[in-house]
This record gives sequence, structure tokens and C-alpha cells, in this order.
Amino acid sequence: QQSLEDQVEHLAVTQGFSSAAQRIDTLIDAIQDKLLSTPSGYPVSPQLSELGVLHYRELNTDGYRIFYEVMDSDGITDIVVLLVL
Repeated sequence: QQSLEDQVEHLAVTQGFSSAAQRIDTLIDAIQDKLLSTPSGYPVSPQLSELGVLHYRELNTDGYRIFYEVMDSDGITDIVVLLVL
């Protein structure tokens, strides 16, 4: 949540608050659509895998890198977004 709010503030300097907020809302919608349809469809983060961290995946969209984890338990799939850069 905080990194998204920070991104709105960062973009607002050049794009205005309304435009920045709309861009981030669109980004959130795209992330949800992509991850809900194919949560395991994106690769393990190449940079993190070089460090031996293999359980975080990376989605690249609209110039942002989204790091997330897919957790399956008892037939329920949880998707946890960790970082949006």
C-alpha cells in the first residue's frame, strides 16, 4: 500500500494528482486481472533466483516490476503482492 501511495505522489509532480492516481488505479486493475487469471504464469524472479530465493515470481507490466508469491493450501490459492517497483 505505501509504495503505491508513494508512486502516486511521485507521479503527481509531473502528471498531476488525478492523472497519477488514475495511472496507479489502472496498474492495480492490470495486476489483479493478470495474477487472478494465471498466478503461476509468470517466472520466478531472475535476480532473486541468482540469490537462491526461488519462491517469488515477477510480473512486468506498464514499466513496473511486481514481485509476488503464490501460496496454495487446502485447494485455496493466495496471491501476496510484496513489492511494486
